[in-house]
Amino acid sequence: MTDFTAAPEMSALAHQPTAAAYRKLRRRRVHWLVGSAGLPVAVVSLATLATDPNTALPLLIAVVFIAPVPVLLAASALTLTPRTARILASYTWQCYPCQYALPHQSRQYAVAIEVAPGQYEHLQTVPYRRSLRARRDPQSGAIWFAGDPHAGGVISPVGGQQAIRVVNTRLWEPGAPRSTSDVDVDAIVVAERAGLAKQGRYVRRWF
Repeated sequence: MTDFTAAPEMSALAHQPTAAAYRKLRRRRVHWLVGSAGLPVAVVSLATLATDPNTALPLLIAVVFIAPVPVLLAASALTLTPRTARILASYTWQCYPCQYALPHQSRQYAVAIEVAPGQYEHLQTVPYRRSLRARRDPQSGAIWFAGDPHAGGVISPVGGQQAIRVVNTRLWEPGAPRSTSDVDVDAIVVAERAGLAKQGRYVRRWF
């Protein structure tokens, strides 16, 4: 790993810009949940005001079959947000050279970090895919990462102003090893504390 002095030698969550980014992430997901839950309530209110059953019925059907989906997604994202904080509290930021996925590669990975000369780990954003090319730092060609490159963690543009959850795509390859037997014992302890490993195996979670 290339050593960059820009990354602070402290828990990533103790880094003030990162702590602010996490609070912003949590507020955004709270607003997402409130908005997702409030919309069906508003639709039901409109349906009760409708005097024509032919107008009210489609609205009620939409609430019953469609509205639960965004509510469940928002609730899941908010419930899983503390896992991001758990990772940030367990690891320091490390700065890695990286390559961002081209548009036709975005379904496979979002960014590849160079953990050793010529050796890359491919990371994908979760809980949904997003392009990171617009967020890249063209001057440094690097990215901040907190976590275990074998499993995933949290990334941010240089400076720590964002907290984006990522997972290592290799864990989903057929026959990919998940055992931590070849990993340093101290690294395993930290990975288990962060929720990235359990009982000697890296955890495969798409979130």
